[in-house]
Parts: sequence; C-alpha cells; structure tokens
Amino acid sequence: MPAGPQSKFDVPGDPGTVEHLLKPPDPQVAALRFELDQVGLTLSTTSEPPRRSLPEVATELLRVLQEPRTDAAIIERVVARDPFVSAQVLSVANSALYSPRSPIGSVRDAAVRIGMEAVRDIALMVITTSRMFRVPGLERQITVLCNRAVVTAVASRKVAHLLGGNTDYAFLAGLLHDVGHLLIFEEASKAGLLTRDTLGNPDLVRVLLEKSAQYHTAVGAVACRGWKLPPATSDAALHHHRYKHEGKHYLAANLVAVADLVADALGVGVAPIPMDAQAQPILDLGLKAQVLPEVVEETRVVAAALGVPL
Repeated sequence: MPAGPQSKFDVPGDPGTVEHLLKPPDPQVAALRFELDQVGLTLSTTSEPPRRSLPEVATELLRVLQEPRTDAAIIERVVARDPFVSAQVLSVANSALYSPRSPIGSVRDAAVRIGMEAVRDIALMVITTSRMFRVPGLERQITVLCNRAVVTAVASRKVAHLLGGNTDYAFLAGLLHDVGHLLIFEEASKAGLLTRDTLGNPDLVRVLLEKSAQYHTAVGAVACRGWKLPPATSDAALHHHRYKHEGKHYLAANLVAVADLVADALGVGVAPIPMDAQAQPILDLGLKAQVLPEVVEETRVVAAALGVPL
C-alpha cells in the first residue's frame, strides 16, 4: 500500500550521488541518529499526563465537552478566556468551511448553529497550527506541516460527508494525523539537538526527517490519547500509512490517507500529484472517481479561505 508522498520537505543535497556515497561515515550522523531514537522512543511511550500538554483553553474545552450538561454558554465562557482563539473561531465559523446562511456573531451563536464539536475543532485548528509549535530553524517545515494539517482536515471532512459517514471525527483526524512530526521536532529542539550547525548540515537534516518519519505515527497516537481526543483521532495518527493492519480496517485512517492524496494534488509541501482514481486508499474507501474533482476543488477553496496559500 502506498505510504503517501516520499517527503513533505526539501532536503538539501542528493544522497544518490557518487560523491555522497563515497564520503566516509560521519560520527555526527550516528550520534544524532541515536539521540533521535531516544526522543522517538520516549515520546511514543504511553504516559499520563502526556509529555506535551495542550494550552489551557483547549484542555478545558475538551473537558467540558465530556460533561452531559455542557451548553453553548459554557463553551463561550471557555473560549472567551483566549481572545485570539475566540476571534479566530468566529472568523472560521463564518468562512467557506461552514458557509452560514447569516453571519455568526458570537461564540455562543457558533456553538448553537454549527455545533459545539465544530467549535472544538476550530479552536484546536487555531491552536495547533498558529502558535503551539515553535522550533527555531525549522520554520519552513513547520509551516508545511501546519498547512497540510488544515488541508487534510478540510478534505477529510468533505470526503466523510460525501460518503455519508460521521463527520464529527473526520476534521480532527485529518488535522492531527501528522502531529507526531511537530512533537518530535519540538522535543529534539528542547534537547539541544537542532543547533544551527546541525540544521545547516544536509546529512543531519536528512537523519532528522528520517527519524521523524519513523516515529511520528506512534508519537502522534500517544499524544491524541493523552489529550483524550476521540479514538478515531489516535487511530488516524497511528495507521494513516497502514490503514489495513492485522486484519482490521481503520476507516478514519483510510479517510486521512485519501485526504493526504488531496493535499498532494494541491501541491502542499510537494510538487502537485494529480489524483488517481485507482489509488488504493480511494478504492478501499469506495470513493467514486467522478467526485474527486469536486473534493479537490472544494478543499482548495475552503483551505485558501482559511489562510493556506494554494
């Protein structure tokens, strides 16, 4: 089964050149590989609470949504603690993502009209893609990951809607399926592994991206479980490259695998790759070929309205 794009990032240098292959082993490469293995293993070990916590407004929003008596007024009080998030919730609620018939004027109104879970999704999108992750020297890579997160979230929601499935989990599953990359980059930076010299060395950057690719699914799944997100979210994080595993078909992960193909078609972090109706994730999800242009175009319009440069 295809595992999606080979890389969402440009890595300087070509590992296939004769000059590269004849270079003597670099002890820095081995040392960084060992240290990044420790980062990956540590982050992918289940712990309570998770090593990386969500900001307070997100944590409280997730908590109150588990309470049976939570209503729109409570949601508004929680979100209002962070004026930036509150403003962004209103902006997104009025965007092409939800296309309300009349303007939504307050967070309470948003919770009533588009749903409390939708407000949760917007708040988490704003928090995780705008200011939660800051890694000096990897700004471009972080931007690519955040842009892809938004695009895959939008595409997942659209595909779930077309298939008549549960769209409540689809947006979050797409949004956070690659969060493991961000957590690994952040932890490696905190550990002092991503110095200017390291990030200026193509061989070391390549090791970073290889190790991030190796561990990001397990790391993301542990984080989603620790944050007490819906199980489909951690399933998508863990299985989006292998959504059929040990006799089980993880539908949320399959959905995200298709959404990843939409992000590829839109050229988010990679050279644009046209949608192939015969791609295995599309066939396994039962998505009709004739709806693919609609999925790509609507995702493009909505993601652009949310600030993704396309």
